[in-house]
Amino acid sequence: MAEARTCKFKSQRYRGSCHRNTNCATICVGEGFTVGKCHGFLFKCWCKSHA
Repeated sequence: MAEARTCKFKSQRYRGSCHRNTNCATICVGEGFTVGKCHGFLFKCWCKSHA
């Protein structure tokens, strides 16, 4: 059985500090990813997809 890899990328479209996961997720889905969450010291929007 093959294991799925999770790839994580900073959103190209999200601007400013990320404080709401729902907004980040909406942007990430629009960019073709499966999920998005605010994360990190600078509160950036990070998108994830399963490869």
